[in-house]
Amino acid sequence: MPNNLVFNDSAQNLKVQIYGITSGASITGLLVDNSGNLQVGGSVAATIANTVTVTANSFDIRALSSVTDTVSVTGSVSATIANTVTVTGQVTVTANSFDIRALSSATDTVSVTGSVSATIANTVTVTGQVTVTANSFDIRALSSATDTVSVTGSVNATIANTVTVSIGGRGFTSSSLTISTSDAALTNTAFQFDTSQYKDYSYYIVNTGTAAVSVRIQISPTTTETYFVNDITAEVSLAQGAQTVLVPGIFLNYTRIQVSGAETITAIAYFNGQN
Repeated sequence: MPNNLVFNDSAQNLKVQIYGITSGASITGLLVDNSGNLQVGGSVAATIANTVTVTANSFDIRALSSVTDTVSVTGSVSATIANTVTVTGQVTVTANSFDIRALSSATDTVSVTGSVSATIANTVTVTGQVTVTANSFDIRALSSATDTVSVTGSVNATIANTVTVSIGGRGFTSSSLTISTSDAALTNTAFQFDTSQYKDYSYYIVNTGTAAVSVRIQISPTTTETYFVNDITAEVSLAQGAQTVLVPGIFLNYTRIQVSGAETITAIAYFNGQN
């Protein structure tokens, strides 16, 4: 202590007591631990100006959370992944070459962004509609047996030379039928045609029997028997060996003739139609 005499002349037994003053101007002795280390209480704030390198083989820290924690790795990392990793979102892979398993259309999709120029050595089968836009084509000579060219929309063409157009003959149909019955007063209705596609058509009837017959035309919009009605063309009576030509006066989908008589009927009918 200052200004106090020391009566112990043994150096190892000399003791010094240290005091300090608090912020409130109180004097108090300083505290040490059992080993004589000075004890300092409270928190200490320190600013580290340079880089601190921490080297360790492993860390034992609390569980990380994606909400509050971020782990950044600088430099390249090589890792072996033993299990399946699910990646959500778009992944961009840059590489000069790939060595992968054989692709399958059932499970794999390959998307190419941008333009691609490719040379195809073999035949490619295309299903569905293909639209080709070009200013000119240089292809093999076309054949009507194997090729078809369809043009959609209007086409304006200038023909520099003379064009010869040939129109073929009209389509024509001719058919005949022998009509007969041995029952008295029987009406025979036959020789029915779908006349919807004919431009002109008519029936020629000749009586080849010994008794007189009556003939007329019937028309209908369907093939149902009850829909047939008599045409406006008048019924014609034919004696033995006589003939007539009947032309329908009203157009409907189906046309036929009706032959009737009081005795045995025998007649031959011809149908002529022109498209």
